[in-house]
Formats: sequence, structure tokens, C-alpha cells
Amino acid sequence: MAVNKYAYRFFFLFFLVVAWHCGVPQEGKSLYTENCVNCHMADGSGLPGIIPAINASLVIKGPYQELACLLYNGRQPADTIKSFVAMPSFKTLTETQITNLINYVKKEWTEDPQFVSEQEVAAAVKACQ
Repeated sequence: MAVNKYAYRFFFLFFLVVAWHCGVPQEGKSLYTENCVNCHMADGSGLPGIIPAINASLVIKGPYQELACLLYNGRQPADTIKSFVAMPSFKTLTETQITNLINYVKKEWTEDPQFVSEQEVAAAVKACQ
């Protein structure tokens, strides 16, 4: 019986790794291309003095909750040295899409990305409304 328990765990972990490396990032990359690349550039470098870089952003490297709220609500420029342009709200994206976008940018620009579930993002979005 113990062998079967470990086999199920292995299969589950294998499935998560495959989903992480194959499916989820692809939708996240497509969403980034469709919604973010015009301002933040493909490499996340932004436009200095106009639109902040996200490839080294503390928001990307920080807790997913802050990023979920930023994507859902947008942001007015608080620091005119880094940005003159407001970030629009992406309330038209589903929680699944926001989750995939968060997982993509964290995978691209953090050293130890933690997979975020749709349920975690849904709770974060609800908390910041």
C-alpha cells in the first residue's frame, strides 16, 4: 500500500511540473504579449522615465497578492520619477488568466518562482476589491 501512495505523489508532482513547464506559462506568455508587452517590453525593461521596468520589480518578486491587486485594480503613478503613465486595470481578465499571468511573470523574472493557484488569486482579488 505504501508504494502506491508514493506512486500517486510522484505522478501528481510530475503532472504539476509538466503543467508548469508546458501549459500554464504558454497562456501566461500570450496574456503578457497581448496586455503588457506594449508598455513593459518583451524583456520587462519598460521605458525609463515613462513606464517602470518589471523585470527587477519588487512587485513581481514580492507576494502574489500585491501583484493580483495591481493587475485587477491598476495603479495611478505615485512616483513621477519612475512613471508618468498610469497602469490600467485588467478587470476584464478572468481569475484563471490573472493566475496564469502572475505565474508567467514570476517564472520569467524571479529566481525561485512559487506556483500560485487560481483559488489563491481569487481570494487575493476579493480581498483587494
